Amino acid sequence: MDFNYVGYFAYICPSCFTSCGCSFDVFRLSNKQPYIFRCAAHGCATVCAQIRKVSRDKYTIQTECPYCGKTHKKELSFRGLWDAGAGYAACPATGLGAFFYGGNKTMVGKAVSETAASASGSLNRIGSDICSGRDPILSEMLMILDRRFSEHSVSCICGSVNITFDHADGRLSLICKRCGRRKSFAVTKDNLLRLMNASEVILGV
Repeated sequence: MDFNYVGYFAYICPSCFTSCGCSFDVFRLSNKQPYIFRCAAHGCATVCAQIRKVSRDKYTIQTECPYCGKTHKKELSFRGLWDAGAGYAACPATGLGAFFYGGNKTMVGKAVSETAASASGSLNRIGSDICSGRDPILSEMLMILDRRFSEHSVSCICGSVNITFDHADGRLSLICKRCGRRKSFAVTKDNLLRLMNASEVILGV
C-alpha cells in the first residue's frame, strides 16, 4: 500500500450555500469513526457531510444535500475514494454534485466550479421551461430572481438561504426548504417593478 494517500474534499453548506474545502491523509479515517465536515463560514458550523470507514475496503459518504434538503449516502471502495482524480456524490433530484472528493486538488476544484456554474443557471433553465411560449412577465421575474440567488440576496427570516420556488395559477411562490415558510406574489407588472427595485428578497418580512 502507498502510505502517502492524501484526499481533497469540497462541499456545499445546505444552510448558507458556502463552498468549503479541506484535505487530509488516509490515516484520518483509520479508526472507523466518522469524519464530520462542517461549514467553515463564520457563525454557521452546519454539519454538511461525513465519511466513515466501515471496512478495510469500504467507505460511506453521507451528504446533507443543499439542493433538495435530503440526506444522501454513497459507498466507495478504497481506490474509489483515494485514487480517484475527482468524483462527487450527487443529488438524485438535480444531478448536481453536493460533495466532492479525490486525490487531485486541481480536478476536484474544477468539478466544484463546473457544478457551481450549473447550479447558478438551474433556476433560469427551469424558468425557461415554465415560460416557454408563455407569460413574458414571469420570464423576467425568474431572471431577476436568478440574479438575486447568484448574489445570495434571497433568504428566509429563519436564516436559511436554501430557497426553492413554484409557479401556479398566476402566482410565483418562494419556499424555504428549512422551515417551510412561503412568500407568494401575483405575476403582474407592478410586482415585476417591485422585484426589480428590491436589493434582496426575504421570506417572512
